[in-house]
Amino acid sequence: MAIDEELRRRLVECVRDYRAERGGKVSVSDLRFEQIEDEACALGDALAAGLIAEVLSEQAAAPSASACCPRCRRPTSVANEPEPRRVQTRRGEVGWQEPKYYCRRCRQAFFPSVPHAGH
Repeated sequence: MAIDEELRRRLVECVRDYRAERGGKVSVSDLRFEQIEDEACALGDALAAGLIAEVLSEQAAAPSASACCPRCRRPTSVANEPEPRRVQTRRGEVGWQEPKYYCRRCRQAFFPSVPHAGH
């Protein structure tokens, strides 16, 4: 995905705000390039993980056509409260809440977002 100029401008503003908040803690002249790069990578990882978590949360909250039972393919119901889910990404661990579905006929609980063999 290409970043348009408006988004790039907003991200630069966020970086400036972040630096202003940290301004009194470290003198810019005391930073080595490696430290600057490490901090930039940590910020990029946090942004990427936040984006991934946001999209996964939206997907989990959306009504799912795949909410039928993976075994008998009959309609299911949402089982109680959403459950915490975690996944390790290239940018760090990400968490979100996802509804768990239950098939009364098969007595099987499952997450519709998890692919099943043969489907």
